Amino acid sequence: MTSTSPVKKHRVRPGARTRFRHDESGAVTIPSLFWIVFLFFILLSTIEMSVMFMKKTLLEQRVAMTSRVMQLGLDGKPDEEILKTSICSNLTFLYDCKNNLTVETFSIDQSDWSSTLDGKAVNCQISKDSTDPLPAKNVEYGADDQMMIMRVCLRVKPIIPASPFAKALTAAWPWGDQYALVTTTAYVNEPRVGG
Repeated sequence: MTSTSPVKKHRVRPGARTRFRHDESGAVTIPSLFWIVFLFFILLSTIEMSVMFMKKTLLEQRVAMTSRVMQLGLDGKPDEEILKTSICSNLTFLYDCKNNLTVETFSIDQSDWSSTLDGKAVNCQISKDSTDPLPAKNVEYGADDQMMIMRVCLRVKPIIPASPFAKALTAAWPWGDQYALVTTTAYVNEPRVGG
Protein backbone atom coordinates (compact mmCIF):
# COMPACT_ATOMS: atom_id res chain seq x y z
CA MET A 1 0.00 0.00 0.00
CA THR A 2 1.38 3.28 -0.96
CA SER A 3 0.74 6.22 1.08
CA THR A 4 0.04 9.44 -0.52
CA SER A 5 0.65 12.50 1.37
CA PRO A 6 -1.99 15.09 1.17
CA VAL A 7 -1.27 18.04 -1.09
CA LYS A 8 -0.58 21.06 0.97
CA LYS A 9 -2.36 24.10 -0.10
CA HIS A 10 -0.42 27.29 0.03
CA ARG A 11 -1.82 29.33 2.74
CA VAL A 12 -1.72 33.03 2.49
CA ARG A 13 -0.86 34.55 5.73
CA PRO A 14 -3.34 37.03 6.90
CA GLY A 15 -2.40 40.50 5.79
CA ALA A 16 -0.10 39.38 2.90
CA ARG A 17 -2.51 40.60 0.26
CA THR A 18 -2.94 43.85 2.04
CA ARG A 19 0.81 44.27 2.35
CA PHE A 20 1.22 43.48 -1.40
CA ARG A 21 -1.40 46.02 -2.42
CA HIS A 22 0.17 48.75 -0.33
CA ASP A 23 3.79 47.96 -1.14
CA GLU A 24 5.34 50.82 -3.13
CA SER A 25 8.72 49.32 -3.99
CA GLY A 26 9.17 49.45 -7.78
CA ALA A 27 6.40 51.98 -8.17
CA VAL A 28 8.72 54.38 -10.01
CA THR A 29 9.65 51.92 -12.76
CA ILE A 30 6.71 52.47 -15.10
CA PRO A 31 6.68 56.30 -15.03
CA SER A 32 10.46 56.28 -15.41
CA LEU A 33 10.21 54.22 -18.58
CA PHE A 34 7.79 56.74 -20.07
CA TRP A 35 10.07 59.64 -19.20
CA ILE A 36 13.21 57.89 -20.47
CA VAL A 37 11.64 57.43 -23.92
CA PHE A 38 10.53 61.07 -23.97
CA LEU A 39 13.98 62.31 -22.87
CA PHE A 40 15.66 60.08 -25.47
CA PHE A 41 13.61 61.70 -28.25
CA ILE A 42 14.55 65.13 -26.91
CA LEU A 43 18.22 64.09 -26.91
CA LEU A 44 18.02 62.91 -30.55
CA SER A 45 16.27 66.12 -31.59
CA THR A 46 18.89 68.21 -29.79
CA ILE A 47 21.70 66.44 -31.62
CA GLU A 48 19.95 66.88 -34.96
CA MET A 49 19.27 70.57 -34.30
CA SER A 50 22.87 71.20 -33.22
CA VAL A 51 24.27 69.63 -36.38
CA MET A 52 21.75 71.53 -38.50
CA PHE A 53 22.78 74.88 -36.98
CA MET A 54 26.47 74.01 -37.40
CA LYS A 55 25.90 73.26 -41.11
CA LYS A 56 23.86 76.43 -41.53
CA THR A 57 26.56 78.57 -39.88
CA LEU A 58 29.32 77.09 -42.03
CA LEU A 59 27.20 77.57 -45.16
CA GLU A 60 26.53 81.21 -44.27
CA GLN A 61 30.25 81.81 -43.70
CA ARG A 62 31.17 80.31 -47.09
CA VAL A 63 28.41 82.27 -48.86
CA ALA A 64 29.68 85.49 -47.23
CA MET A 65 33.22 84.76 -48.44
CA THR A 66 32.00 83.97 -51.96
CA SER A 67 29.86 87.11 -52.09
CA ARG A 68 32.93 89.12 -51.05
CA VAL A 69 34.81 87.72 -54.06
CA MET A 70 31.82 88.61 -56.27
CA GLN A 71 31.60 92.08 -54.71
CA LEU A 72 35.24 92.85 -55.48
CA GLY A 73 35.08 91.24 -58.92
CA LEU A 74 38.14 89.10 -58.26
CA ASP A 75 36.94 86.17 -60.39
CA GLY A 76 35.54 88.21 -63.26
CA LYS A 77 32.11 86.81 -64.08
CA PRO A 78 31.92 83.31 -62.63
CA ASP A 79 29.20 80.91 -63.68
CA GLU A 80 27.13 78.80 -61.30
CA GLU A 81 29.66 75.93 -61.24
CA ILE A 82 32.48 78.24 -60.12
CA LEU A 83 30.22 79.72 -57.44
CA LYS A 84 29.32 76.21 -56.25
CA THR A 85 33.00 75.25 -56.11
CA SER A 86 33.80 78.38 -54.14
CA ILE A 87 31.02 77.74 -51.62
CA CYS A 88 31.65 73.99 -51.26
CA SER A 89 35.46 74.21 -51.13
CA ASN A 90 35.65 74.08 -47.33
CA LEU A 91 32.39 72.29 -46.59
CA THR A 92 33.99 68.86 -46.84
CA PHE A 93 31.82 67.11 -44.26
CA LEU A 94 28.65 67.85 -46.25
CA TYR A 95 27.96 64.90 -48.51
CA ASP A 96 27.83 65.73 -52.23
CA CYS A 97 27.69 69.49 -51.66
CA LYS A 98 28.07 70.61 -55.28
CA ASN A 99 25.26 68.36 -56.53
CA ASN A 100 22.87 69.44 -53.76
CA LEU A 101 23.52 73.19 -54.01
CA THR A 102 21.82 75.88 -56.09
CA VAL A 103 23.04 79.47 -56.39
CA GLU A 104 21.20 82.52 -57.68
CA THR A 105 22.54 86.06 -57.93
CA PHE A 106 20.45 88.95 -59.16
CA SER A 107 20.52 92.71 -59.17
CA ILE A 108 18.19 95.02 -57.29
CA ASP A 109 16.80 98.18 -58.84
CA GLN A 110 17.11 100.67 -55.98
CA SER A 111 14.58 103.10 -57.44
CA ASP A 112 11.69 100.74 -56.72
CA TRP A 113 13.49 97.83 -54.94
CA SER A 114 12.45 95.33 -57.60
CA SER A 115 14.41 92.53 -59.22
CA THR A 116 14.15 89.95 -61.95
CA LEU A 117 13.13 87.38 -59.34
CA ASP A 118 10.31 89.34 -57.68
CA GLY A 119 7.75 86.94 -56.27
CA LYS A 120 9.74 83.81 -57.14
CA ALA A 121 10.64 81.29 -54.45
CA VAL A 122 14.17 80.14 -53.79
CA ASN A 123 15.25 77.61 -56.40
CA CYS A 124 16.13 74.34 -54.65
CA GLN A 125 15.71 72.05 -57.65
CA ILE A 126 18.66 69.85 -58.54
CA SER A 127 19.24 67.60 -61.54
CA LYS A 128 18.26 64.34 -59.81
CA ASP A 129 14.75 65.64 -59.02
CA SER A 130 13.33 64.99 -62.47
CA THR A 131 14.27 63.95 -65.97
CA ASP A 132 13.00 67.25 -67.38
CA PRO A 133 15.66 69.86 -68.01
CA LEU A 134 16.03 72.32 -65.16
CA PRO A 135 15.09 75.96 -65.70
CA ALA A 136 17.99 78.24 -66.51
CA LYS A 137 19.87 79.36 -63.43
CA ASN A 138 19.78 83.04 -62.64
CA VAL A 139 23.34 84.29 -62.23
CA GLU A 140 23.56 88.03 -62.86
CA TYR A 141 26.67 90.12 -62.31
CA GLY A 142 25.29 93.66 -62.16
CA ALA A 143 27.05 96.93 -62.89
CA ASP A 144 29.44 98.92 -60.72
CA ASP A 145 27.83 100.23 -57.52
CA GLN A 146 24.76 98.03 -58.05
CA MET A 147 23.13 96.18 -55.18
CA MET A 148 23.10 92.41 -55.63
CA ILE A 149 21.41 89.55 -53.80
CA MET A 150 22.85 86.03 -53.61
CA ARG A 151 20.49 83.21 -52.62
CA VAL A 152 21.88 79.76 -51.91
CA CYS A 153 19.92 76.59 -51.21
CA LEU A 154 21.73 73.50 -49.90
CA ARG A 155 19.81 70.27 -49.49
CA VAL A 156 21.11 68.02 -46.71
CA LYS A 157 20.08 64.71 -45.21
CA PRO A 158 19.41 64.52 -41.47
CA ILE A 159 22.02 62.86 -39.26
CA ILE A 160 19.39 60.84 -37.38
CA PRO A 161 16.47 60.36 -39.82
CA ALA A 162 14.33 58.58 -37.20
CA SER A 163 14.30 61.51 -34.78
CA PRO A 164 11.02 63.44 -34.53
CA PHE A 165 12.78 66.71 -35.33
CA ALA A 166 14.32 65.28 -38.53
CA LYS A 167 10.98 63.84 -39.61
CA ALA A 168 9.34 67.23 -39.11
CA LEU A 169 12.10 68.95 -41.11
CA THR A 170 11.96 66.58 -44.08
CA ALA A 171 8.14 66.46 -44.17
CA ALA A 172 8.02 70.13 -45.13
CA TRP A 173 9.88 69.59 -48.43
CA PRO A 174 8.59 67.75 -51.52
CA TRP A 175 11.64 65.50 -51.90
CA GLY A 176 11.07 63.90 -48.48
CA ASP A 177 14.47 62.60 -47.38
CA GLN A 178 16.29 65.96 -47.26
CA TYR A 179 15.69 69.43 -45.91
CA ALA A 180 16.91 72.76 -47.27
CA LEU A 181 19.30 75.23 -45.70
CA VAL A 182 18.67 78.57 -47.39
CA THR A 183 21.02 81.52 -47.08
CA THR A 184 20.59 84.98 -48.54
CA THR A 185 23.14 87.76 -48.57
CA ALA A 186 23.31 91.22 -50.11
CA TYR A 187 26.33 93.11 -51.42
CA VAL A 188 27.13 96.13 -53.56
CA ASN A 189 29.48 95.68 -56.51
CA GLU A 190 32.66 97.67 -56.10
CA PRO A 191 33.82 99.78 -59.06
CA ARG A 192 35.97 97.52 -61.22
CA VAL A 193 39.30 98.59 -62.60
CA GLY A 194 39.09 99.23 -66.33
CA GLY A 195 35.33 98.67 -66.41
